[in-house]
Amino acid sequence: MRLYRISHPTPQRLIFLVSRARARETKKLSGLGWAIDRFGTRRSLALHYAAGIVFIGLISLFVLPYLALLAVVLLSGVTVIGSQTGLNAACGKLYPARMRTSGYGFATGVGRLGDIAAAPLGGFLLARGLPPTYVFLSACLFAAIAAVATAFLALPGRQASGITAMEVAS
Repeated sequence: MRLYRISHPTPQRLIFLVSRARARETKKLSGLGWAIDRFGTRRSLALHYAAGIVFIGLISLFVLPYLALLAVVLLSGVTVIGSQTGLNAACGKLYPARMRTSGYGFATGVGRLGDIAAAPLGGFLLARGLPPTYVFLSACLFAAIAAVATAFLALPGRQASGITAMEVAS
C-alpha cells in the first residue's frame, strides 16, 4: 500500500477552512436526522461513524485538490462530529428512563476525555517521529471503535426494556 503525503494549503486557506466550522455544525445533523427516522438510531449512527472512517482515510492517504479537501473535511466533520451529537440526542432512546441522565452524563464525559486527549496524543505521535499520515490514520481507529460500539447496540436482544411510567415512579 502506497501512502501519499498530505498537501499543505497556505495559512490563509487553513484559516478559511477552520472558520467554516460553525457552518458545518448547522448542517451536520441534516442527513443523520433523516437516517435515524428512517432506519433507526443504532444502525444509522454505526453507518455514520463508518462513513467517517472513509473520509478521515481520504484526508490522510491522498493529496487532494483544495476544493476536494474542503469537501472531504466537511464530510468527515458531518459524519464523526454529527454522529457524536446524534448519539447525545439519541440517549432518550438508548437508556431506560431510570438511568437516562447518568448514561448521558457518562457518555458525554467519555467524549470530553477523548476531546482533551486527542491533541496531546497527536502531538506525542508527531514528536515520536510518526508521519502525519499515520497520525490521521490513528483517528480512524477511534472512529472504528465508535462504529463497532454503536453497531453492537443494534444487535437483537440489546434493546432497552420497555418501562412504564408507573415503574419509574415507584
